[in-house]
Order: sequence, then C-alpha cells, then structure tokens
Amino acid sequence: MTSMKMEPPPSLGTAHYGHQHIALIMALLLFAPIFGWLISRGLGGQMDWLVSQLLSLHGDAAHGAWAKLLIAVTWLGHFGPRTAMALILAYYVYRIRGAVGAAVLLGCFFAASGYSSLLKAIFDRERPDIIVHLDHVSSASYPSGHAAGAMVIMVMLATIVPPRFRSLAWVIALLWVGLMSISRLALGVHWLTDIIGGLAIGLGFALLARPFIQWRARTA
Repeated sequence: MTSMKMEPPPSLGTAHYGHQHIALIMALLLFAPIFGWLISRGLGGQMDWLVSQLLSLHGDAAHGAWAKLLIAVTWLGHFGPRTAMALILAYYVYRIRGAVGAAVLLGCFFAASGYSSLLKAIFDRERPDIIVHLDHVSSASYPSGHAAGAMVIMVMLATIVPPRFRSLAWVIALLWVGLMSISRLALGVHWLTDIIGGLAIGLGFALLARPFIQWRARTA
C-alpha cells in the first residue's frame, strides 16, 4: 500500500539546476541591462510611442469603470501589497518545503525588486508624457517594477501549487501579469519596453527560486 508524502525540504546542497535552467536564468537577467542600454540608444522608441497612444486612457476614459479597475490592479502591484503576497507564499512554502524554501522565495522576490531599482537608477529613463499620469510615480521608468513583481510572484505561485491545480494557476498567473502590464501602460506611467524589461527580471528570479520551492510528492 502506498501513501503520498511531501518531499523533504531542500537544502542549499541538494537543490540542483540543469545547464539549460542556468543558461535561461542568466540570459533573462543579462537581457534586462542589455535591453536597457539598447533602449537608451533609441531602440523601440516608435513602437513605445504607438503602443502608449493606443492604450493610454485619454479624456473621459480616465474616469470610467475600466480605469478604476486598472488603478486597483496597479495598486496591488505596489511594493507593500506585493510584499504581503510574497509573505503569504513564503509561509505556504515554509509549511510544505521548510525554512530554506521560504527563505529562497523571499530572497528572490526582494532581489527582483532590488535589481529593478538598480537598473532604474542606472538608466534613469523618463516616464511617458502621453497623458497625465493616473498613478503616482517617483522613480525612473525602466524597467517596470510592477511588471517584475507581478511576474516573480505569479510564476512562483504556479510553481508551488500541487499538480492538479497547476494549469489553473498558470492561467491565473498569465491573466494577472497581462492585466498588470496593461494597467501600467493604460495609466500612462510606463513604456512597453519598460514592461518587457521588468517581465524578464521577474521571470529570471522566479526560475532561480524554482528548485527550492517547487511542489513535489513521492511515494513511500
């Protein structure tokens, strides 16, 4: 007779990264500064302007129900609310994988925020001026911290859930990341290329955490 048991918590010496996994993480985390440098040399300028013109909430649209929804979504992406989400995920990982998994999850979450802030300081890109900003901003534009935060949180969420819920978790993750990204464009506070850079950062750090937090079961 078999029973399902949770796999023992990982240690720093037992979590393994495949060569392709390492290469992908490095590519994503290197992409963000390289992409930022290319943007500073003019890459994507016309595309950014066209997308912002298309998606920004002009005139009366800035006061409608869609605008209110996007403002609420973007508020949930601010550092405080998304940190609360990370703490909830860390507690869950602590219960099923132990202290190392929880620590790695929080470490990668804060690393994504710190890396995003570092690149903002380096590139010091101006925010869009297509419309009056519909969200308060006080830092540079590239990369999007909201996009990075949404990606790292939601990919880690989809990683830690049991397999029977994983497909649903991935659907929720993709919808949330997409909605968060649209909110930053529609509220006039980011360019599309800011979003792309932020998503790369979030995915890179989520994949870095994956071997330590992924839900697994074994038979005994």
